[in-house]
Amino acid sequence: MRVRLVDVEYFSKTLLDKAAKFALVGRLPNPAVSEALGLLETLELFVRTLTILVLTIPESRGKLFRDDVKSVCTDLIKGIASLINPSLEEPLDTQMHPEHLFANHNAIFDVCERMKNLSYNNSMAIQKRWDDSMELLQDVINEMEELQNDDGMFDFDDSAFEKEGSPLTDDDKAMVKRCLAIVKLTKILFKKLLVRCIKDCQPNTEEKVAWLDQLYETSKKVLEKVDDLGVSLHETCNIQIICLHAAELTDVCAKIIDVAKLLTSEEHLSWFEKCGDQYHRVLVSILERSPQR
Repeated sequence: MRVRLVDVEYFSKTLLDKAAKFALVGRLPNPAVSEALGLLETLELFVRTLTILVLTIPESRGKLFRDDVKSVCTDLIKGIASLINPSLEEPLDTQMHPEHLFANHNAIFDVCERMKNLSYNNSMAIQKRWDDSMELLQDVINEMEELQNDDGMFDFDDSAFEKEGSPLTDDDKAMVKRCLAIVKLTKILFKKLLVRCIKDCQPNTEEKVAWLDQLYETSKKVLEKVDDLGVSLHETCNIQIICLHAAELTDVCAKIIDVAKLLTSEEHLSWFEKCGDQYHRVLVSILERSPQR
């Protein structure tokens, strides 16, 4: 489904043109009242159109897609309000009403650019965010590799659990290596999800759109657990805490694999099953380091 809710190119271009004219008229010493009123009526029409978009976009288009549209439309309405506000007999105080106005009405131009880049559907909306997820995973991998390959000393700048020159033991390094393996596996999983689930999915049914939403929401939980695991390595290196976070990461990764298997093609099912098995093996190797075992 590649249907625009509005012709965003025309809409953005026209809105920018009217906004620029209104801003120019407002700076004139003796602005033409009729022209100003005409521009106000046009801007009011834009606000009505944006409001209708937000209120009527169907749930069947997907949560993430709807959130994107709502965010852009809301910011455009704020931009128009900020543009008009100085011309009011009793302008709103931008400091008293920050939730309603932009500090600088010129921000409307930036929002129009965002509108031009709105996704066509839920799949495209998720793809745009997936790149950020992959970067976050790579950042954690880089941090773990640095911890594994440095001189074996903790070095924190702003950690609340700052340690001064605490050396990493061989057991600590072995644990970092195992945790690194599970995060690298998660990056491989996310790449597979992107290529074989998200990009392959044509969100032409409500079931597929809901599936994409569920996949994305579960991915956020995976990233939270990855971050927890990375923090536990850097800030405490407490084996029990690390094992706990590794187990939680494995559990949520099992859930996202289950979600992927709901609608993925038959040819990819075995890959996801083998990936789940690999998570279990890596987790077992981590839990073997637990003092409770």
